[in-house]
Amino acid sequence: MAEDVCPKKCFCNKQLTSVNCEGHKLLNVPDRLPKSVEKLYMTQNNIIHVNFSANVILPNLRYVWLDNNKIAGLQANPFDGSIVPKLSKLYLRNNKISVIESRIFVNMSSLTQVYLSNNDIQKLEPDAFEDTPSVQLINLDSNYLSEIPRLGKLKSLKSLYIQANQISNPTFPDEFKDLKKINDIGLSNNAIRKLDDLTFRNLQNSDVRKLEVSRSKIDEISTGAFKWLKNITSLKLGYNPLTSSDLEMAFHGLVGSSLVSLNIDNITLGGVLPSSTFQLLQNTSITTLSMKNNKMSSIPQKGFANLKKLISLDLSAANIFKIDDSAFEGLDALTRLFLNDNQLSQVPNNLPPSLQKLYLNGNQISALKDNTFMKLSKLQLLYLGGNKIHQLEQDAFYGLTSLKKIHLVDNKIHTLPGRLFESFVVLDSLELNRNNINQIPNGDSLFASMASLLYLNMADNAFSSCSFGTF
Repeated sequence: MAEDVCPKKCFCNKQLTSVNCEGHKLLNVPDRLPKSVEKLYMTQNNIIHVNFSANVILPNLRYVWLDNNKIAGLQANPFDGSIVPKLSKLYLRNNKISVIESRIFVNMSSLTQVYLSNNDIQKLEPDAFEDTPSVQLINLDSNYLSEIPRLGKLKSLKSLYIQANQISNPTFPDEFKDLKKINDIGLSNNAIRKLDDLTFRNLQNSDVRKLEVSRSKIDEISTGAFKWLKNITSLKLGYNPLTSSDLEMAFHGLVGSSLVSLNIDNITLGGVLPSSTFQLLQNTSITTLSMKNNKMSSIPQKGFANLKKLISLDLSAANIFKIDDSAFEGLDALTRLFLNDNQLSQVPNNLPPSLQKLYLNGNQISALKDNTFMKLSKLQLLYLGGNKIHQLEQDAFYGLTSLKKIHLVDNKIHTLPGRLFESFVVLDSLELNRNNINQIPNGDSLFASMASLLYLNMADNAFSSCSFGTF
């Protein structure tokens, strides 16, 4: 029966709305729970079977955590809506459940989120969620499902995660035609080889905005694979063995879509980014493009010219040696450019004047010539650490009047020319540590313009002395 006391071996707050029974090697859910309980924590125990006493009604219970137990199965009616009528979120992660039986959640009209990741689930009966009309999120990550489960009754479903399973055929069953509210699908880390014209067809009535199918084995995408997802805004395709021609095939289905964010990290581009690759996306609203960990070698002329709304471009760790002088032409809205951890020997020419953050750290740049950044008057953050910079001409940073932070750590700088920092009128952070600087000539004038400076790091250099008037 329900009592207004805290169960043995548990900790409760004064209002008896939170009952914490974690880590006590309990074999069962306590028989006696306070009626006022809203949150029940039962993680890290030895529970094998879930039993809520049929003689006890818990009218206020909304959240139950049963993660990290030894639950191997959910016997008939472990969660009954007549006992826990307001249960909204149920956590069953890291257990040993192998099958989700038929109608396992009886009359659970308030249930909205179910977390079943890291179990041994191989099968989900089609009517498992028959009595849960309000479920909005189901997480089945890290199980052993071989196909997309049938969830036709879940008209309120918005988010479905089936990542790290054994799915080879990602075709969504006919029942998904009725799931019009679904907008977030996670399918990454499966055994998917192909996305064809039928894969997402049954999602054509849905509102899918976010789709993740990265880290699988996809090496073929039909031209019509994504055509059904007209409302898609975020797509992750990275870490698949896709070539540039595969990529072009995939983009055909995205023509005219609502795409805003595209992740194609670590795919197989054969050393070159074809100039025409992104022409098919010119009428989308894409603002974020990530292509890190690719092997592109070079960026051709006008490589991204059709992505006029692009704000963030990540080309880090892409083995880039050469960038054409017109590579970034047309990117008039770009504010963040990641070119770190490549093989660049110089700062690229004609960088977009709209840039606010520029990452060039971890390259092979050896010198910064006069007027290198002259057109970047809006730049606020500049990362140049981990290069081989040994030569700094005194007007190298001319024009960087909005710069707030510059990172020059771990280079080979030995001299700071007199006018070097004149443009840094709003700079608040200057990092020059781990270089070979042995003196600061005319130090009082060198730092004179930096009235806003808050942080200066010049540790690990070669100073033997420093003038008292330097700062």
